[in-house]
Amino acid sequence: MWLNYHHLYYFFRIAEEESVSIAARKLHLSQPTLSSQLKQLEEHLQVKLFDRLGRKLLLTEDGRVVHRYARNIFGLGNELQAVLKGSSPSYELRLRIGVTVSLPKLVTFKTLMPVHQVSQEVKIECYEGKRETLLSKLGSHDLDLVLADAPFTAEVAVKAFNHRLGSSQICFYGTPSVLKNLKGRSPDAIRQAPFILPTSNTMIRRACDTWFEAQGFTPSVVAEFEDSALLKTYGSEGYGLFPAAAVVEKEIKSNYGVERALLLEGVKEEFFAISLERKVSHPAIVAITSGAKHSLR
Repeated sequence: MWLNYHHLYYFFRIAEEESVSIAARKLHLSQPTLSSQLKQLEEHLQVKLFDRLGRKLLLTEDGRVVHRYARNIFGLGNELQAVLKGSSPSYELRLRIGVTVSLPKLVTFKTLMPVHQVSQEVKIECYEGKRETLLSKLGSHDLDLVLADAPFTAEVAVKAFNHRLGSSQICFYGTPSVLKNLKGRSPDAIRQAPFILPTSNTMIRRACDTWFEAQGFTPSVVAEFEDSALLKTYGSEGYGLFPAAAVVEKEIKSNYGVERALLLEGVKEEFFAISLERKVSHPAIVAITSGAKHSLR
């Protein structure tokens, strides 16, 4: 079956304008002609591409998929013409990433660095939010990838796949003033220390609670934060010890003026990329999953 790229281009322009009449005017076509071309494309693909909301046309879930591919197809066409004319290609590959609020910002930064080594220019759009919200957006193709500190499970009705990026041991860190009051760097020595911990809905908090229970003491918690950067900022002011991934220890020490208090034996934080593809094909996502083997260990 041969895809009619004229019809696909007309669909692409309608989607960009959110209106058949506006797209028809800009394409110098009659509205009935353009509507007919769109209908033929829908019949060929056997999907509905738009829903109408008032005067606007909104892409359906299938429509968003087709629009994403159409944007890449016609972007590559523009790049081809530019290259043949000896010009620098203006086509820009876009990567839309969702990052859970509990994922350490420094880990996210390390994870995204390989994207800038891709030969093609990549524009990163990064959104932060609740895990369930981001997974729903992934399922509706509003995101290409979700970065998280826990693997995808069936909590959201989306067919997605986990790509394990790596893991890191967890340490407690604190300012020199906090560490000065400790009687050493052992589990017994930190029993009386104040703690700043992630909220209970995060994987790292659950891991810390398991460790506290194994050590036989209940920590004195002065504050809890879901946002990992805010947690570290609070910790940098000397309010207590806080947990963080050892894989970014150098950056944590430099950025927040803290030192390691204790390595939590047997406690690790894992990092995952979640996509709709079992085998990723997006060049930037391939760079992320491949680069993590070296940066997140």
